Amino acid sequence: MELALHSVGYSGTWGGQVRLPLWDFLKKARELGYGAVELMAKRPHASPLDLDEEGRRDIQHILQGEGLKLACMASYHDWSGPSGHPDMAHTEKELVYIQEVIKLASDLGCPLVRTYTGFFYDDIPYRQQWDRCVQGLKEAARIASHYGVTLGIQNHSCIPAIPTACSTSSRMSENPMWGSYSTLP
Repeated sequence: MELALHSVGYSGTWGGQVRLPLWDFLKKARELGYGAVELMAKRPHASPLDLDEEGRRDIQHILQGEGLKLACMASYHDWSGPSGHPDMAHTEKELVYIQEVIKLASDLGCPLVRTYTGFFYDDIPYRQQWDRCVQGLKEAARIASHYGVTLGIQNHSCIPAIPTACSTSSRMSENPMWGSYSTLP
């Protein structure tokens, strides 16, 4: 097991939290003695929208300069979520985002992309939400396999957080680019 510092802890997402720019976060990780980091693939740190080829090279250069490994890219999804309207392309939007995160991970030499499954909605039948998660994650695993990146599921307040679902979720895909991801309490 490798311990990595997750940049979300320095993103300013929650009230009272310190917000460090990506470059300062990487320096902080080294100062704290970490050898690896996990970058959130969204603003303010590593959104694929903001990182062109030069920006990606800059990240690699700073990681090398700080002696850090990029252990994981954190991707944020809700595969079970309601689209609000049948015309909305909810799953396709999630797939476009995860594809861009997977490309970013590949470009940065990162072997793992962590994703959520889906959050539970009281007004949608559980089985329908489960099926949406399975569909989206199977497609995401196929995309990941094209880039040699492994997908990891974080059981974070979502559909497979139910114990019986967790044992099933690990068998959702026959794809060898399927992994597991765990957050220590």
